[in-house]
Amino acid sequence: MESMLKCLNKQVVLADLNCDQDLERILQVLDEYKNDDMGDSPPFSFFERERLKEQFRTYPRIYVFLAYYKNDLAGGAVCFNTFSTFTAMDVINIHDICILKEFRGLGLGREIMDEIIEVAKELQCSKVTLEVREDNEVAKNLYSSLGFRDSHPVMKFWSKQLF
Repeated sequence: MESMLKCLNKQVVLADLNCDQDLERILQVLDEYKNDDMGDSPPFSFFERERLKEQFRTYPRIYVFLAYYKNDLAGGAVCFNTFSTFTAMDVINIHDICILKEFRGLGLGREIMDEIIEVAKELQCSKVTLEVREDNEVAKNLYSSLGFRDSHPVMKFWSKQLF
């Protein structure tokens, strides 16, 4: 009975990116993510928050998921719909995913991932991709349990900082 109640208390929804309240919610999640050990960054500046809001409203093919537990904001994810030339099909890339600290351990990460996978199937995407820190064992265990694996051949995520 308790597990059934936990399930009823969880909800994952697609954010309305024209709704200021939903934009503030995802920024709250992202701020906590940035400030967490896994993000290791300061919160967004006013300028960054305003720019993100504008980009969330106008950037093409973006999906923002919000997770709630007992009607409280508990986490979220930012995903981008991209394209694979190898499969000639769309791909969903999970760019950011975070569960707020006080809601961790309740299965909300799995709920968000399940919803992302469902949306990707509805969009007829060939795959869902993500990057994960090598030292984030909790996330790696979740992703592995959902069938995510290293790509073959194994790829490295490289970047060149410009600003």
